[in-house]
Amino acid sequence: MIFNYYLKDKKADTTLLYLFISYKGNRIKLSLGIKIPSMYWDSKRNEVKSNFVDYKQLNDNIFQKSKPIRETFLKLSLENPELELTELKEMYLNRIEVDSKKLYDNFNSLIKLVDLYIDYLTLSKSKNSLKAIITLKNQLTELNKFYPLTLSKIDKNFPDAFLDYFSRKKLSNNYFMNQTKHLKTIMNWGFEREFHNFVEFQRINFKNFIVRKDEIETFSLSIDEFKRIINLELKESRLTKARDIFVFACLTGQRYKDYKNNLRKEDIDGNFWRMKQEKTNTITNIPLNDVAKEILIKYDYNLPVISNQKLNDYIKIIGERAEINKPFTKIRKSGNKTIKETKPKYEFLSFHDSRRTFISISDELGINPEIIRQISGHKTYSEFKKYLNIEEDRIKNESEKWNKISKIGAL
Repeated sequence: MIFNYYLKDKKADTTLLYLFISYKGNRIKLSLGIKIPSMYWDSKRNEVKSNFVDYKQLNDNIFQKSKPIRETFLKLSLENPELELTELKEMYLNRIEVDSKKLYDNFNSLIKLVDLYIDYLTLSKSKNSLKAIITLKNQLTELNKFYPLTLSKIDKNFPDAFLDYFSRKKLSNNYFMNQTKHLKTIMNWGFEREFHNFVEFQRINFKNFIVRKDEIETFSLSIDEFKRIINLELKESRLTKARDIFVFACLTGQRYKDYKNNLRKEDIDGNFWRMKQEKTNTITNIPLNDVAKEILIKYDYNLPVISNQKLNDYIKIIGERAEINKPFTKIRKSGNKTIKETKPKYEFLSFHDSRRTFISISDELGINPEIIRQISGHKTYSEFKKYLNIEEDRIKNESEKWNKISKIGAL
């Protein structure tokens, strides 16, 4: 059995990649659901060329997506040596469905359905995107200990029990809503493929459910706090690098993955960083001011690579040393409980707050909101607005403008 990769359309800028399988003189193709930049595809080596920016990530993705297909076909051919390739393909495509016919209305069947969905996603999704589903499986297993679950019990009453579980764990309502939606998607996926015929899940109605998603709480640095971090003297190399990355992020407003994966010297065009955002897959032109360019030059246009977790840890240390210690209260809902946490501001500080800082300070400096939104890459104003934080001091100063016109008589 021979495996090879081929592009769907070699003339297109980007095109789907197919896995071709040759066996007993016949050949079939299966889409991997991965798009490849045609000009960077090496047909002899069956991989993306090393002069493409994200070649390592793409080649790893190709390997991860094709590995389970290769293993399954090899296993099926060994178990069924008399079968032709088209018959093996039929067995491969029907494998999940055949297994699913054994599903009954019990907890094991519910978990098996989740496992089947994970297998299905493995062919087209990255490992990170599967984390929520794998976590959901563990949550259902815990919930089943005090609220017995079956396929038919994923009904209109299920969210109440699931919410109670989330409240006990002190998990947020936003997270609860997302996980419940994932489960409803899995149930619908199984129903459409006739893996089960239980329809009670369709009665879960989020519009009428008492819990609403919380507003994203904005948290950003003020201009004064930002200046304190810029001017802070640091002796440790790791903290200096973390501060430079964070400051650069505050000046450009992009996500962590974009700094890690999409910032190369060839992406810099004069005063602009031209980049395709990872999350939205949109082309964004980010203007670079003098300080941002100084940071890039300092590191020869290759910002240091620090893991997100370590970067967040270092940023908190930097915030503490810069005396970003104004009390801040973080409020979130867990079920019908309101959980409040009041700590010095630096204890809540993380890399993602650089994005909110960019948006909030840009607004305070009077930059046109549409220009800010174009740089940040938010497709809708409602999403953009959630990242806009207006400091109390600014609100106070702006409101005091009324004093100039509102004095009455001797008052």
